[in-house]
Amino acid sequence: GERAGAGAMYCGDEISALVADVGTESARFGYGGEDGPKAVVPTAEGRTPKNGGGYDYVHGSTRLGVRRDHLEIGSALSDGLVKDWDAAERLWRHVADDVLPVDVREMPVVVAAAPHEDAETRASVVEMLFEQIGLPALFVARSSALAAFAAGRATACVVDFSASGVAVGPVVDGYQLNRAVVRSPRGGDWLDARVPAHL
Repeated sequence: GERAGAGAMYCGDEISALVADVGTESARFGYGGEDGPKAVVPTAEGRTPKNGGGYDYVHGSTRLGVRRDHLEIGSALSDGLVKDWDAAERLWRHVADDVLPVDVREMPVVVAAAPHEDAETRASVVEMLFEQIGLPALFVARSSALAAFAAGRATACVVDFSASGVAVGPVVDGYQLNRAVVRSPRGGDWLDARVPAHL
């Protein structure tokens, strides 16, 4: 079938951007202005060795849930930041080609950056998305600023509780105050590891 977004111009209020929030455990993709994501996929990647060398890669909860001999599971991200750039590119290709009903190469994309992500990592993400994935237009925004805007506020104190940690930081007039962000590595994964001992 034909994908949406063909022939779209990137000006005016009628164009909706794709919003991507890629985290350590899952990646969420949806359209700007909508209440929730259209697709949530695990960021885990499985790989099995090929007979002639190299690996076959699998993505998505359905494919990862199938038993395979010699399957190794890893992730492109650790602590909310990209650690394996090749795996990150394969994740984006999987989402663009197999998950989303639109062609991401034909519409603007807003990428949510972790509150503690540095400028060098953001630049590498932008380079990968433009050069390897082929996005036509891209904007990188702090996830805390996007959360404040989603709540209808330009100024807020945002608590970002994720699998890999908790970040608390102020957003003033739509901008995160980087020096005031406080982060703890004790997030959902840390809690999951400790809950069984208290049951």
